[in-house]
Amino acid sequence: MKKHLVLTLSVLTTLTLSACGKSAAEKAVDAIQLTPAPVTNPATPTPPRAVTWTGTGSIKMTGTPEMACASVKVEILDDSAGFELRQFTYDCSGMTAEMQAIRLEYRGAELYMGTDKVGAKLGGVVDFTLKDPSGASLGFRFRSVDNTLETVHTMRANGFEQTLTATLKQ
Repeated sequence: MKKHLVLTLSVLTTLTLSACGKSAAEKAVDAIQLTPAPVTNPATPTPPRAVTWTGTGSIKMTGTPEMACASVKVEILDDSAGFELRQFTYDCSGMTAEMQAIRLEYRGAELYMGTDKVGAKLGGVVDFTLKDPSGASLGFRFRSVDNTLETVHTMRANGFEQTLTATLKQ
């Protein structure tokens, strides 16, 4: 990373486990924070509309069996200046999460957070990963197919991995 871009850490994901406390790996994932660079597009006379996708899915965490997700909700704003994940929430077998908005800037087909390239948009696929200095990461892959949004979200930290998959509709 360059010195002038510091990926600061703030609570990005809040996990609530109904039956047990958080492991050290889950606490490390909870600690991922970021301060996205604000991106504005003054040339746009009317703001583009965010699209909300909802549906069900499944989640798999290190050391646990796959669990069903009764609800997954994603709100995305995709305009000429950038990609914004405004909302990402889920409820998977008693475990819930809410995330802060993530705004990324387009530079051609590549996605940037400040000066760091974090992903790309190719065709109907947006794929990006945010990392902190400890090696913890949050990854998102959104693939638009017909009237559905195939979603894959991963979190990794200290040997812990969680992957959520969902197929969502508008």
